[in-house]
Amino acid sequence: MSRIIIYGGQGYVGRNIIKKLHKKHEIYNISPAKFKTNKDLNYSHIPGQLWDNLSKIKQIAPEYFIINFFGNPNIDSKYVYEEIIESICKTDKVLENPVIFIFLSSQLVYGNKHPGLKSEDDRLFPVSMYAKKCTEMEKLLMARINNDSVILRVPILYGNNSQVTGYKNIVSRFIDIAGSGKNITIYGMGKQCRTFLHINDLAVLIESIINTGIKNEILNASTGDFLSINDIANLIAGHFKVGVINNLEWPSNKLKLEAQDIKLSNKKAKSIFRGAYGFKRYIHNGKKL
Repeated sequence: MSRIIIYGGQGYVGRNIIKKLHKKHEIYNISPAKFKTNKDLNYSHIPGQLWDNLSKIKQIAPEYFIINFFGNPNIDSKYVYEEIIESICKTDKVLENPVIFIFLSSQLVYGNKHPGLKSEDDRLFPVSMYAKKCTEMEKLLMARINNDSVILRVPILYGNNSQVTGYKNIVSRFIDIAGSGKNITIYGMGKQCRTFLHINDLAVLIESIINTGIKNEILNASTGDFLSINDIANLIAGHFKVGVINNLEWPSNKLKLEAQDIKLSNKKAKSIFRGAYGFKRYIHNGKKL
């Protein structure tokens, strides 16, 4: 059993991670006071922000510290982000025992400047503010702090009713549209491919990192399996018995240029885990979204 602090456990991603880990590990979730504790899950809720709880973090002496930015509407705020950076640096200094930071980064750090499979050694070309913040956090954790880190570059997540939790991406938006009986519309032909990952597989991957004790690695959280935007639209539309209308005119050239393939290689993860972990849910095999 490991002592694990999760910063950002209140949303869709964080709750699913807690659900996977809480029976075998001692979990502490740092999140705003308005967050309601789930009584079905065995973990401790620490209200407030990261920078409000440095003394408690020191007392807990975690072995793992999971940093989750997914779904955080404030991460683009320069003030909030700088507070997080400063707090992580302070956390790193106050901890007396070794800790491994696990940061849930994003596939968006790769950008789309170069086509083909994205491997962990590729240069990064982040475009959006969120992707740039993730890139900065990666650099901080891998170079500036004293403790060890694991960076997970996470693709598009789906599963476990993501569309009703407030977590929005292309899958949950398509489900919202089709679920209301409307046809799904796509800019262009929708031929660009994306990497998709079931939320349960992300949680299992994090547990595998903890169980195997790997550290100082950057990993794509990828099945090595890809689907085009048009394919995912048809998969969802078929379930709800609605249509797909594509080839809509792009609202801007910038969006058109950004909408290229983002395909994450899983070669490195497969090599590290060597059968100790395998993705179980492949989106185009008909797994329920």
